[in-house]
Amino acid sequence: MPDTPMSINAINYGADPTGAKDSTAAIQRAVDAVAARGGGSVELPRGIYRVSYPFIDIKHRVEIFGYGSSTVVIAHSDRAIPTTANGHTEYTGVFHVGSYTTPVYGSYNANKPMRMGVRNLHIRTNAANTPISSYPLDAHTAPLNNVAGVIFHTHLTGDLLNEPDIVPVIAGVEVWDTAIGVAVLGLDDQGMKIDDVTIRRTLNQGLLLGKPAGHPRRPNEGQNSGAADNKLRGIDVAEANLSGGSYAGIEVYAAQAKFENCSSNSNHRTSNKNALYEPATRHAGAGWIVQGERNMFIGCTARSNAGHGWIVEWAHNVFIGCEAEGSSWAGTVSGAAGADEAANWYISRNARGTRMVAPVSYNPPEKPASLYGFYIENKIYDLRITEGTAKDDRIGEGNMLGRRVYVTGAIGANVVIEVEELRHSTSPAGQLTKEAYNVMRG
Repeated sequence: MPDTPMSINAINYGADPTGAKDSTAAIQRAVDAVAARGGGSVELPRGIYRVSYPFIDIKHRVEIFGYGSSTVVIAHSDRAIPTTANGHTEYTGVFHVGSYTTPVYGSYNANKPMRMGVRNLHIRTNAANTPISSYPLDAHTAPLNNVAGVIFHTHLTGDLLNEPDIVPVIAGVEVWDTAIGVAVLGLDDQGMKIDDVTIRRTLNQGLLLGKPAGHPRRPNEGQNSGAADNKLRGIDVAEANLSGGSYAGIEVYAAQAKFENCSSNSNHRTSNKNALYEPATRHAGAGWIVQGERNMFIGCTARSNAGHGWIVEWAHNVFIGCEAEGSSWAGTVSGAAGADEAANWYISRNARGTRMVAPVSYNPPEKPASLYGFYIENKIYDLRITEGTAKDDRIGEGNMLGRRVYVTGAIGANVVIEVEELRHSTSPAGQLTKEAYNVMRG
């Protein structure tokens, strides 16, 4: 198709779909050109595109789109990739707005940048700089450190904004063999739609939503994690934490996100059992860590992870029909890690206000997996687990005492735990008050 004022084909700007030459500058020229016209789309036709640092800087109101698995963007390391910035570890997105450590600031009251995105393409890496002619398109390669598939890190300034949120989009993207799969970090990276994203084999996190504790920007932003109020559907993460560090497949530090039909599976762990029960390291190889508040998870799963399935650390999160299966699974542990060590559900004492409806803990019969179904720290209060299930087909029902539910000590008020036949409550049942004309209030 010919270019239009709001639609540009990157090949017309010199991008090479054979992968023989570097297309970074050409794709960037296309992005800059459509941005200068007020925004629009940059098309990457079917092909292989070689890119290198500084990779692709997405601009205001520009979306980059490809044709699914037929559009492959391969990040190379032949140009030096920054490893640190101001004394902190740095990561750069193959497609990015800002970097891991540093946001892009909009000019005061400029309402920029916003409404940018990436759709329908496959992001790969080539740490060894293998010639494209022998690059294995159907197999994984060694992950490229200090690179993420996509990073959004934005911050609007001013008090006369047309919209309260950036509203970026990540949809139909697949990421292989990076340090981080996708990271959304900025204070104004809100109102997002992140749909149908697949992430495979990362050194650290697969999906990072919000800045974790220790991120260099948090002290300057009132400890705000950013990335609030986003909607995520169909996220599929597998084989995170290949570095052997303390990373989960999906890490949620943001508030008020909604996850639907997302999964985090087969993440790796090399640390020992003690590390699973220490606050700083217990998310090593976990499916999920939730260290944000007021998030909602519907139909989400954690399966065959080397660490815990779910770690619920902070308050007022809601889980509906979510599953944890086969945590500390014998097939994904290595090094000092062992099977039969983790919990399918780990609930911190700080997770007050948590509501869990029909949560599932399950261990299949083939190999040793989780030690606990629901592991709950003492002093928890205001916790509701209703219609829970805890099954272990390997050891059988007769051996589940202390494994189905394990609470480390005394618990506080307003706790209800219903798992299988167990019914435990520190919340006295109340009744509605009947008043005149049969009006009832509570």
